[in-house]
Amino acid sequence: VVAGDGKLPLRSGLVNAVSSLVSIGTGASIGREGGITQLAAMLASKLGQWAHWPPYRLRLLVGCGAASGISAAYNAPIAGAVFASLIVLGNVSMNLFAPLVFSSVIAAMVSRSFFGIKPWYVVPPFEFTSVFQLPWFLLLGVGCGVLGASFLKMIRQVKGHFDQLRQPIYVKMALGGLVVGLIAIEFPGVWGNGYVVTNRILRDDLPLMMLGGLFLAKLLATVFTVGSGAVGGVFTPTLFLGASL
Repeated sequence: VVAGDGKLPLRSGLVNAVSSLVSIGTGASIGREGGITQLAAMLASKLGQWAHWPPYRLRLLVGCGAASGISAAYNAPIAGAVFASLIVLGNVSMNLFAPLVFSSVIAAMVSRSFFGIKPWYVVPPFEFTSVFQLPWFLLLGVGCGVLGASFLKMIRQVKGHFDQLRQPIYVKMALGGLVVGLIAIEFPGVWGNGYVVTNRILRDDLPLMMLGGLFLAKLLATVFTVGSGAVGGVFTPTLFLGASL
């Protein structure tokens, strides 16, 4: 988007969207934000092309589509706008940010009219009582940073191993699905993006041993899902892993 003219291909966008729906619907350990963001950005690109918009406006429209997709999926208009400005457009100037916020808010309003205004994640109240609690949050921050870097490295390594297999893509994805299925026999909570289990973790509903098992199971299931070539996002699985850690 940044280096090109903002023209996204229609066919690959639709194929990826359908592939993402099938993967998520059959239990792949992956988030829905990737498919939604790509589909929304592609539709925005096509609308701009039909209107014969110049490239600089077309790129902005693609960013607005991506921001709207994130906003609609998570009821998070500000996060959607920031995501599009930093990741899609690579620019946070106000003349770009204002349209991103506007489109994100409209998308959130439309989405919430169907699903209600209840947030996806309900965080119980926490009472901060002593300054001596702060070092634990520092420790948690370091741990989450190490986890995030390790998670991305594991995805790259597993993807590299799958790329070395001289098999068709459907065989690779079947192998990834087999691994997830075997993990899910013991830990069915690894299926899908993990909204329900993450909310249970936030409510402290799970025993410690189960929590540790789910953490490792979700990590492996997501790494093998993404590494085998499934289309989707890793944002929600990352929230699952952070909450369980």
